[in-house]
Amino acid sequence: MLSKPRSPLLTPSLTDSSLLLRLAVPAMHAMGIDVERVYQRCGISNDMLDDHQARTPHSAQRNFWQVLEQESGDSLIGLRLACSIPLYHGQVLAYLFLSSVTFGDGLERVLRYRRLISDAIEFRLQKGGVRSQLQISFSVPADDDLRHS
Repeated sequence: MLSKPRSPLLTPSLTDSSLLLRLAVPAMHAMGIDVERVYQRCGISNDMLDDHQARTPHSAQRNFWQVLEQESGDSLIGLRLACSIPLYHGQVLAYLFLSSVTFGDGLERVLRYRRLISDAIEFRLQKGGVRSQLQISFSVPADDDLRHS
């Protein structure tokens, strides 16, 4: 049986922190990518980047990564950028990790605050003896084109 579509009033809009866009800037510059052109094509303003409280619609992530892939000509741009992006230096999530006794404690604390980064990502930590597993899922329908986000 098919379920009824949820009312837009009952389904909140999913958003991401503008931090994700700001963190990519130095890495994009270092790779020689025309940052202004990427952001212009995506409709991202300097005001949005300057506002540390700004949130962007999660649906804009797909467009950002498609434009970035086109501008760079690199189908693996997400992986290459990840190597150059600092790990939330100076952000509350870094503090939660650094103030924890163990990595596992830090991870559990960070997962409670994951919405600071994105409403669209769900994490599930399964702890077991020597080995634990972190499962990541998205709150939006699966899409094969979202390999970067």
